[in-house]
Amino acid sequence: MQQYDLNPQIIELLKAEFEMKEDGQYLRGRCPECQKKELWTWLDRPGRVQCNRTNKCDFSATTKELFPELFEKLNEKYQPTLENPNATADAYMSLLRGFNVADIKGWYEQGNYWHPNGDKGTATVRFFLDEAKSIMWERLIDDVTITDENGETESRNKNFKGAFKGYWWQPPKFTIEPGDEIWMVEGILDAIALNINGIKAVANMSSGTFPDESIKPHLKNKVTWVIGLDNDKAGREALEKHSKKLREMGETVTAALSSNGDIKADWNDLHKAGKLTDKDISFYRYLGRIELAQSYTEKAQMMWEHNPERTYFIYSFRNRTYAAKIDKKVYDQVSMDYWIALAKSNDENLNTHELSKVKEKATPEEHRQCAVNSFNQASTLREIATFSISYLYFQQPDNGEDGQYFFSFKLANHGQERQIAFTYKTISAASDFKKSAMRIPGALFSGIQYDLDWLYKEWTRYNTKEVRTLDFVGYDKSSQAYVFNEFAVESGRVHKLNKQSFFQLRKQGIKTTVDIKQSLSEKHNANWLPEFKTAFGTKGLVALSWWFGCLFVEQVRHQHRSYPFFELVGEAASGKSSLVDFLWKLYGKEGESFNPNSSTLAGRTRKMSEVANMPVVFNETDNENDDKNNHVKRFNWDEQKDLYDGEFGRVTGIKSQDNSTKKPAFKAGLMIVQNIPVNASEAIMTRICHLNFDTSHHSPAGYDAAVKLNGMSISDVNGFILNAVRQADRVMKHFNNKLVQHRITLSANKEVKLQRIIENHSKIMAFADCLHGLYPEITKQELGEVHAMIELMAAQRQASLNEDSQLIQQFWAQFDYLDSRFYPGSANNPDGNGGVVIENQLNHSPRPERMIAVNLEHFHSMCKKHDLPMIDPKELRRQLPTSKKRKYFDNKPVTSRIEQRSVRCWIFER
Repeated sequence: MQQYDLNPQIIELLKAEFEMKEDGQYLRGRCPECQKKELWTWLDRPGRVQCNRTNKCDFSATTKELFPELFEKLNEKYQPTLENPNATADAYMSLLRGFNVADIKGWYEQGNYWHPNGDKGTATVRFFLDEAKSIMWERLIDDVTITDENGETESRNKNFKGAFKGYWWQPPKFTIEPGDEIWMVEGILDAIALNINGIKAVANMSSGTFPDESIKPHLKNKVTWVIGLDNDKAGREALEKHSKKLREMGETVTAALSSNGDIKADWNDLHKAGKLTDKDISFYRYLGRIELAQSYTEKAQMMWEHNPERTYFIYSFRNRTYAAKIDKKVYDQVSMDYWIALAKSNDENLNTHELSKVKEKATPEEHRQCAVNSFNQASTLREIATFSISYLYFQQPDNGEDGQYFFSFKLANHGQERQIAFTYKTISAASDFKKSAMRIPGALFSGIQYDLDWLYKEWTRYNTKEVRTLDFVGYDKSSQAYVFNEFAVESGRVHKLNKQSFFQLRKQGIKTTVDIKQSLSEKHNANWLPEFKTAFGTKGLVALSWWFGCLFVEQVRHQHRSYPFFELVGEAASGKSSLVDFLWKLYGKEGESFNPNSSTLAGRTRKMSEVANMPVVFNETDNENDDKNNHVKRFNWDEQKDLYDGEFGRVTGIKSQDNSTKKPAFKAGLMIVQNIPVNASEAIMTRICHLNFDTSHHSPAGYDAAVKLNGMSISDVNGFILNAVRQADRVMKHFNNKLVQHRITLSANKEVKLQRIIENHSKIMAFADCLHGLYPEITKQELGEVHAMIELMAAQRQASLNEDSQLIQQFWAQFDYLDSRFYPGSANNPDGNGGVVIENQLNHSPRPERMIAVNLEHFHSMCKKHDLPMIDPKELRRQLPTSKKRKYFDNKPVTSRIEQRSVRCWIFER
């Protein structure tokens, strides 16, 4: 009906967004992927737009995917009126299901659904299975999320009333006459799609149920039952079960399948796509017939009759694989002999007219018998494998290594499905293929090389599916999708692993080969947030904001070059470890951190490369001045500078015949958790946002909250990631807007001068705003306190850069004490209190009034002589160039004014 025609709106949007213009019966415009003016669609049916550059671009999308807002909020846009109480249901059936509601008027009515624990109410499309309206099924126009008393959620899109088992749904005034052909399909909407395309169909209501009660009046009436269930695993299993039952009841049964591929399509989908033509239906019937074949010979005959031009093909039956070869001359000769015998004539030269007469008079059974006899004598069938084999996809690693061909095996001895990968070498020779197949007990390939070559051509002729493999988990910049072990998220849509163990994105298949032992869920809740705020306070929310921002590190670095390091420092029992452990739970993992000192450079690089848009946590405690560990090499923070910009600063070679190299990228955020602050150069210190965690936030209520958080399982909170990354575009837009504001705020703070400090802390403040947008349970007052805390952190970081480290401060304190010593006078001195101050006892510089030259061996010996604390020589040498109180100048030999010889010294300006 006209009021539900969205084509005018769709055309206007296509013209506005893709520069599309009318060109006869087409719309043509600019492709959003390749930017070429090759985008097109039908003017009268703009349901799908696609790029004409099929080999180079292949962009394709439905207008529902491009403009989902047109198909959403039907409850609001099409509310019922007195004139049309079914307005919302009509809109659903027309816009989302593709039906002309005038053709199915009276087949349904509009209802309403409300659940006391649901998140909303919704209109429904309601159908009745009996005249008394005691058995009802309804489709919810909006999905309703129901939360039970345990906090478990369920998304519901349909509702039942009464017991439908044993009954089917049929349209009003539907009749079944003797000799009719009746299709049995799974759902009501599928039955409607077939009926309005001229096919009588009823809905069994689910694939596994059989309509025992509804079918009774029509038994023994010469009805042909066509089982047309969905082409998924459940549908195929039900097909075999229902066909067997109908045969046992003495009924005529056949079947139809909506697809021979691995992509599920139901009859309503095919109706919307315009694929229920006579030619299409004929093909679906063929797929159903070969699915119901009772022997491998019968199936081979059906397949050959469908395409009699081929004289050789390979097929599977009941999880065994056969090769079929047909001699067309023999077939024609046997067929001729049959008709001559049927005509009871000894004349082998019957003309065409006489043969046609014989065939016209023959019964269907005689025709069938002729085909069977002819095929049996003309065909040679060989079993070549004790399993059925399906080619799934080609797997291409991102690291440049050789790809693999993935296959699905189903064994004849038990039918269990197994997936197995083969290299190109394995499938190039029949003997090698046989050996590799035998890795699976019971799998024997006995085919010849010709069989394998034919199979390879068939596998790769139409199935060009390639799956990219990632050697990390998380965000992939190339596809702009998040790829985890169990879920992938692309443009806000959550994908689950398909039965072939990869994620089918819009333009490619993808999966990760890294298992980081992560458990994620689509179930989202914020029940943990009140306890989190009570346990960890404002500082906890600051850390959470940075942690949340790690989910968008790659996008931030792409747009703003860098993402700050985050340092969480605190005394023992301050709660920092409990905080980090809970943050890991939000990411579906047990607490995971490591000490970089305890790993090799190669091992550390691999560990840090296996995640993208997730945090890496250094638990670096060896910077503490522990005399027992003086032999341990201190972690060099200056070597980590490049991590800030997303690089490791190192290049590795690739095993190849040329000079190929690989520069691994750091795609994560870096958190540092330790008991004392990092001591490093200014370049490193300005890259770190420092948060000091102490016990000031501790309280009895906080302790109880921390205990509750600790008791929460990962499954209670692991919906955090998917909830966040589904809204990545929205988050980044909000982040960019807020980042500008916070830069202005921090730039106006006179205590913060360095631009890098402003940039780093502004980013965390902006992500705090984004976190507030996703979790309104964080109040505006709490958000303001977070902003104030981060601004204070920026000021403190600036102040810390104006001071020396604690070790350098200790060095200069001990140096000044030893360099200028007071020696008291003797008892014979007349004034009794006399003494003398001797300067420059450690300063070897020949110009002591301008420069300080310190020989460290001399310094350490004097410290030992005067019982002063010893300073770690290695750490002291590392930090001396950072001195600010006395600016470092050089490390070189000088002519010592103390020893009157050349001595190597550390030289500073006085």
